[in-house]
Amino acid sequence: MMFILVMNDMRYANIETLSELCWASSVEEIDAFLASETVEGYRDERWGKSYRKGGPLEWKNQPYDTYVVRVPETINWHGIQYSNSVPNGLPSLELFRTMGAQ
Repeated sequence: MMFILVMNDMRYANIETLSELCWASSVEEIDAFLASETVEGYRDERWGKSYRKGGPLEWKNQPYDTYVVRVPETINWHGIQYSNSVPNGLPSLELFRTMGAQ
């Protein structure tokens, strides 16, 4: 099974718009990653931030509710079976954690 971390970027006007950031094989992996990146809230000029400066989540808002999307093993769409595959270009959590501020 695959899970996708979705969050919004504080620099965009439409804060309700969520972006896919990375995928992981468990919700626990994503929760541990979020916990490791979370710091005491701080101000950076006009921005209130909650994640490590220079980290891949620096410019993301903390999720209010849904932040993980479960991707089923197979998808049946109009009688056609599609298997679970990584969305094009979406990095794994392992790769995403090594990236700088996005």
